[in-house]
Amino acid sequence: MHEFSIAQEFAGAIAQEGRKAGAKRILRLEIHVGRYRAIVPETLAECLKWILADTVAEGAEIEIVEIPVRARCPQCDEIREMEDLYLVCSECGSLCPEVLSGKELLLYSMEIED
Repeated sequence: MHEFSIAQEFAGAIAQEGRKAGAKRILRLEIHVGRYRAIVPETLAECLKWILADTVAEGAEIEIVEIPVRARCPQCDEIREMEDLYLVCSECGSLCPEVLSGKELLLYSMEIED
């Protein structure tokens, strides 16, 4: 379960950003996760809740936004949303190695009480 180690990394970033902002409490977190990363959003959220217990972010609302995988088809020269992680164009069947989105792993926003 790689979600736990990812949650640990996020917890460090959350603590650092919270300190920089002078947060007394962190109320809400928005995290963007690309589908290409093969992360289970619910598992990541549960790991974060567990790791953030007894911190200024305990009880924070956690919203995880999944970013779809989009790639450019070299045959059609179109940007397509990939339905699976094999990166095959749904129109012509070509492999689409140029991934344009879906690899994100980002603490997008944080609402604090200062």
